[in-house]
Order: sequence, then C-alpha cells, then structure tokens
Amino acid sequence: MLKKKNLISILMVITTISITACQNRQPTQAVIEPTLTMVQTTSTATPVSDEKDVILQEIRQVVADYNALVESEKQSGTYETITIPDKPDGFLFTGQSLINVYNAEMPVQAKITSLNERYYAIVLHENWALPTSNPLAQNGEYDKLLKEYLDWFKQEPINGSAVWLYSSGEGQYDSILVGESYVAQKLWEQELVIARARLNNLSDEAIKADILEIQRVENSGGQVKFLDIGSIPYYSLDKKLSNYETESNTYALYSSTHQIIEIVPKQMPSGSEGLAQKLEQKAREMIALISPDINLDVLTAVHDAKIGTYFFHWEDRSKLLDNGSYPGVQIGLNGEGELLNYYNTLPLAR
Repeated sequence: MLKKKNLISILMVITTISITACQNRQPTQAVIEPTLTMVQTTSTATPVSDEKDVILQEIRQVVADYNALVESEKQSGTYETITIPDKPDGFLFTGQSLINVYNAEMPVQAKITSLNERYYAIVLHENWALPTSNPLAQNGEYDKLLKEYLDWFKQEPINGSAVWLYSSGEGQYDSILVGESYVAQKLWEQELVIARARLNNLSDEAIKADILEIQRVENSGGQVKFLDIGSIPYYSLDKKLSNYETESNTYALYSSTHQIIEIVPKQMPSGSEGLAQKLEQKAREMIALISPDINLDVLTAVHDAKIGTYFFHWEDRSKLLDNGSYPGVQIGLNGEGELLNYYNTLPLAR
C-alpha cells in the first residue's frame, strides 16, 4: 500500500491539467499543476518553515476555542445523548444550544480549510521536482486506488497530523486532516481524478481540447481546471460528461466532441428586471458564441420568466433524451443580462 513518511521530500506528479492564456492572446501554453506522489522515502526531513508552523498553531487555536465553546454549552445548555455504533455515545445539542454551536462551527470549518490551503500552497512552492506518476492512477485502476486511499484515510488521523472538531450534525468529534496530512489527502484525491479519467478513456489531449473550448468562450487569461468525469443520467444513460471549473464558472462538456453541455456560475447573480426582447437577443448572441453549430430557427421556442429572471429555451421536438424529454438549449439571464445558467442537451439526443 502507498504510504506517506515525509511529504516534504516526496516527488511531484501531474494530476491536474490547466491552461493559462496570456492577456494579449498569444498562443496558449499548458500549465501542469504539480502534486506529490505518496511513496516511501529515506531522505532526511526538511525542517518545517516558520510560516507553516504558524499556520498549524492557528488551526489548533481556532479548534481549541471552538471545542471549549462546545464543552461550555454542554455544561450550561441543552442536549441529548445518542448511541453511535462501535463508538462511544455522542451528544446532540437542542434548541438554542444547537443554534449557538452551529453558528460557531461553520466559520471554524471555513477557517481550517483556508489555512490548510495556505499550507498546501507553501508545500507545492517548496517541493518542485521531476514528475513521477502513480501507476494505479495512470492505468485507470480506480477501484484499487480508492481502496488504498480509504485504508490510508482511516489510519492517517492516528499516524499523521489531525485535529478533532465537534460536529453538530453528527453529535461526535470528527477528525480533520491538517498540514502535511491535508496535503497528502489533496494529492490522493487528485490521483483518483486521474484514475477516473483514464478509466473512462479520457486522454490528456481530450482534456486540453476541452479546456481550449472553455478558454475560447470565456475569452480570458484565467485558469481552467479539470475536476472529474462521470455519467449524468438525467442527460444520458451512456454518455459521460467531463467537469471543469474556472474562477467564475463550472462547466460540463461532452469530450467526444468537445461541446459545452452546461455552464453554471459559482456565484449566482441576483435577479433584476429587464426587457425580455433585448434579453432574448443577448441569449441568442451567447448561444452563437458558446455553440455556433446550433441553428435556433429550426427549433421550437419555449421561453419562461420569473421575477427578475428570464429563461430562453429552444428545443428539438423531433428527438428525445433518455429521460423522455426533448433535447434543447437554454440560457438563463437576469435583467442585467448576467448569466444564470446555460444548458445544451442537443448533442446528447438519440
């Protein structure tokens, strides 16, 4: 089984493909995000930097403060004891106590994630080496790799670096990996993404072609990151879609043809009133940019609107999707013409 000894001295591997385009639209260059392969090593450990030490101390402090609040609320508030199989009894807060603990828990979770991401960025900066890939990932042996990851994940809170945080939803203290163990977890997950891509015969070249299509649509110099590939039964029972993200949007593409099936903003614009006629023209222009092969004139218009939101939908009534609905293309806009969503199921029709 793959096992971490010291992440400071382990090798980097390719797990995430991204493309960054220059602002002046010079030829796009591929940028490979590095990760660390979990392999055994006998190298001498590199001393932990002061900045990483500070980050770990801050994580432990916010956890200690939160858990102290939990214990205080347990002493003075209301809760009920619950039975957890194969574990000591837990306790769930009730009434105002639950509200108090939950409201404190969410910011702590976000803070730990933010600090862990800072730690991860430092490790990547400090440990750039020649790429070496995990054979299981590169061979698409997802099930084997997943088993190894789950075995590792079960033991890492004991063997590695973790904090224990009370979960108001589960009624018990759960482990959260931090520092070097968080870095290792990120890298395991990225290896699993590669394994799923290989398992589904998604090549690096296909991913790069998808990314170029996204870059063309966004017309920006931002980074495009490959996330995963899988089936979406609502769209199709047998066609798998590749998922990507940019700074502002998430995408789903049919990589066989590199067509964009879905665009959803990460931060949804607020609703606002606008003129439907002008917004329909905007929708047509956006469809022409995203999917220039679509001829709206041969499709049936089925538009809709709610307060502050406008949905422009065209469908092909001569075909069907696996779910029995008509394939079509839809743009959702607010009154300012800002994108709410984009869906194009025409390439997935029978």
